[in-house]
Amino acid sequence: MVLLVAAQPAQSPAQLVAALRAKDIDQRFAAIEAVVAKADAGSERLLQPLLRDKDWEIQERIAQALGQLQSASSLTKLVDLAVDGDCIRLRRTAALAVAKIDPAEGAARIFKKAKKKRLVAALEALALVLRSKPAFEDADKL
Repeated sequence: MVLLVAAQPAQSPAQLVAALRAKDIDQRFAAIEAVVAKADAGSERLLQPLLRDKDWEIQERIAQALGQLQSASSLTKLVDLAVDGDCIRLRRTAALAVAKIDPAEGAARIFKKAKKKRLVAALEALALVLRSKPAFEDADKL
């Protein structure tokens, strides 16, 4: 897929927005890759609204992309997705994105959500975030 994106000419922001909302899933995936490759100040703004997309595969790719971009402004939304996502694959990807952005802050926010019906999902997300940092030296500060 990266070759497909690299072969395409540079797209304007309007073209990227249209491609991100297209009906064809492959076109949407290619647009996400193009936004990540571009990695400018507007990338996060283009991607963040799609964390609420009705297609969980798009949500998964967006979470992965925001992790690659290390989008600190997306941390809260990714934490919510890591705990409340519709499927385990989506929750796992969101947790791994949180780990790439800020594992200490992400772990603290996930821990606060570990209550009642959310307990199992929150603890799964917490394990993934903590596992991403080999010697989690800030664990005592949670």
